[in-house]
Amino acid sequence: MNSRPPFVLGALLASAASLAAITALATGPDAGARPSSGDAGAPPRSADAGARGQDASGDGGIADCPDELAPIDRAGHCCIAGQRWANGRCDGAPTACPAGTMIGRGDAGVTCVARACEAPMQRAADGVHCCYAGQTYNAREQRCAGATQCPEGTERVGRGECVPRLGVASARAPSARPGMQWIAGGTFEMGARGGGRIVRLSPYWIDRTEVTASDFERCARAGVCEPLSDPFAVMRVAGMPAVNVSHAQARAFCAWRGARLPTEAEWEFAARGADGRLYPWGDRAPDCQRARGQGCGQGATRVGSIAAGASPFGVMDLSGNVAEWVMDRAGSAGGAGFERDPQGARQGDSRVARGGSFVDGAPALRATARREYEPAEARGDLGFRCARGE
Repeated sequence: MNSRPPFVLGALLASAASLAAITALATGPDAGARPSSGDAGAPPRSADAGARGQDASGDGGIADCPDELAPIDRAGHCCIAGQRWANGRCDGAPTACPAGTMIGRGDAGVTCVARACEAPMQRAADGVHCCYAGQTYNAREQRCAGATQCPEGTERVGRGECVPRLGVASARAPSARPGMQWIAGGTFEMGARGGGRIVRLSPYWIDRTEVTASDFERCARAGVCEPLSDPFAVMRVAGMPAVNVSHAQARAFCAWRGARLPTEAEWEFAARGADGRLYPWGDRAPDCQRARGQGCGQGATRVGSIAAGASPFGVMDLSGNVAEWVMDRAGSAGGAGFERDPQGARQGDSRVARGGSFVDGAPALRATARREYEPAEARGDLGFRCARGE
């Protein structure tokens, strides 16, 4: 890029109260309370409503929980992933926190806490946001500004913002996680080339392939997930992706595994890295050797079976086969600016799906393509994968 627009530099969470809200949701007296009955596809309540997830099916069962929490059973309880419902409350340490936060010790014990500022950034005077030395955080404009000299590895843009240069971070994986790929984070342009936003991601894990039907059925047998609807018995074939799954069902499965759905930014970075490629394998138009798209056969195929379509991180199935739920609500994908660990719109009914499927042509198979669906919608060409922080 020859030029960049002004950037907003701030922490993911608008205030320390946001993290307190997550803790309160998961530990307060109303945490995990059985949701009242509601209409199918009703939007999730905001965090301020407490941890009373709305009934995603309309007849009891998996709840559509506030974004900070996840469905953990068929009784409609909402907790942080890794916790369990016991004695009228969420109990236990979390295993997967919302993007931009990490497992740590807070006033209520082990919970999700704000990440420390990444060196050479430091906490601003407001005690919440991270800025570079010499900068102050402008709450009205929601940005750090005023730097006279940017640290090594960053560049000065706009009105004094220091922005990390594009690239993949080099942090080593803390340990191995079967079936998941470690991505050390980094900085990339999210969206169309030259017109996207600059995003900085913390390290995370993401599934190498889409979740399979057999994996999902294990969750159902454990009494957490609802059994899949498979009218054509396609998913009984070993290695086929789980489909006909609502957004709440996908979140429940990931929470059962001690994980969560990836954010839209995490998904896109896993698909294209920091070099701005159009597709996971590069800029070459898709064909049936790289993606299961339109004209490549009837229906989906086994996950991980198209090696030539792997992303620069070795993640499979990110273009075609089945589209994939991500955590974000629909709405603006974000305009010009700088964001750290974005989580999408905070309000709205619809949720985002990425990756395209076996019914789609080249435009929908691009790493930047996105679609919106009602959260209760369950489709035969829509699946998911899980992610978690370090």
